[in-house]
Amino acid sequence: MAIARRTERYTSWDPNTERETAGIGNGVFRDMGIPLITLPANMNEEVLRNNFETNFVNFWISQNRAAGSYIKRGQIWTRATAAEANQFRNELQAARREAEAAETARREAEAAAQAARLEAEAAAQREAQAAQAARQQQAADARQAALTEALNRLGFTGIFRSDGTVEITGYTGRDRRVSIPERISWTGNNVTVTRIGDNAFRQRIAAGDITDITIPNSVSEIGERAFANYNDNGSAGRSRLATLSWGSGLRNIGSQAFAGNSNLTRVVPGTRPDQTTVSDNAFDTRSANETSQFLQAWNNRQGLRGHLEFRRGNWEAR
Repeated sequence: MAIARRTERYTSWDPNTERETAGIGNGVFRDMGIPLITLPANMNEEVLRNNFETNFVNFWISQNRAAGSYIKRGQIWTRATAAEANQFRNELQAARREAEAAETARREAEAAAQAARLEAEAAAQREAQAAQAARQQQAADARQAALTEALNRLGFTGIFRSDGTVEITGYTGRDRRVSIPERISWTGNNVTVTRIGDNAFRQRIAAGDITDITIPNSVSEIGERAFANYNDNGSAGRSRLATLSWGSGLRNIGSQAFAGNSNLTRVVPGTRPDQTTVSDNAFDTRSANETSQFLQAWNNRQGLRGHLEFRRGNWEAR
């Protein structure tokens, strides 16, 4: 161990200070197991020779006339032999290597412990997140089951949308005149129907089971082929749909939504043409350009009054 040239007086071990070293206090390094000490040039062997309270076995003085290694023989410090000095230096180097190895091992153990703690925390977080996700999924499944039961009583099937509203996905009822509900209620719940899903009524339309459709104000979107007169294989069905009306909230009508319904002759829009986007082929019930005729008649309607009627091969505002 080398004593710094500039530091505090050694009444405690603090090698980071910057004042002139004046001496070494009694017992400062007692029982620390230090085998060799190097003094700065401004100190000589008297510092340790007269310091009988220390328990060093030797010290090394450099950069002055008394340079060399000294050994304590009883209560007297004398110059060590070359062999003793070499032994002291070897012991010091070995002690340093051992200390460095111990420090490296300590740091590695500390890093491993920290990594283990972080992994344990991450595992606990993942487990907590998985448990929360499972609870949320369980709650969602229970809510969907309750919605399914409530819809079944009304003759419909449906699912929850991401915003918590309901999308109608099918019709299981027997009534030919179908009024889609605006809200679905069951114990402690009352949710809004906002969308008619893709192909939702297609099979029942193609089977000829429905003659009239009423869509409530809450529905903002009708999906693709939702009421189209097509069988699963793409062939035309035997639709009897004749009358259609929708509410004030409808904003989008999907592709082929009412395509192939050649018996559809009366439509009561609850919106103006500038409020609802209609796909190019949504009302191609009889021909490929019928949707454009339908839109033209709709534009000719006075505000929200009246209805649209198919007469003499064309749609007209009535």
